[in-house]
Amino acid sequence: MMDDDLRVIAAAGGERLRLVLNAPKRNALTLALIEQIRAALGAVSDHGHLRLVTLESAHADFSVGSSIEEHRPEVIDRALPPFHQLIRDLLKTEAVTAAVVRGRCLGGGFELAL
Repeated sequence: MMDDDLRVIAAAGGERLRLVLNAPKRNALTLALIEQIRAALGAVSDHGHLRLVTLESAHADFSVGSSIEEHRPEVIDRALPPFHQLIRDLLKTEAVTAAVVRGRCLGGGFELAL
């Protein structure tokens, strides 16, 4: 499966889920990308055979962090809750989660990798 900013690749007979960030602007974490990651996780949350979820980048940098445009005072209240929910989704995933980090990993990108 491939979304605009995220490649979702099932591997190892469904035991591994690769989430490959492929967004322009060095994988800035936009609301759209966050929702794509959450949807991919939600689609496999029922599958008891999933053992590993990896977050990777298709680019030289893992992520430069949150979208600057979506962190302006007038929109920050809409941007943070979905990001916080993504972190909660990752924490409750029964599979092991790992970030394959190369290049820059800043701000919200670092939070995602953790």
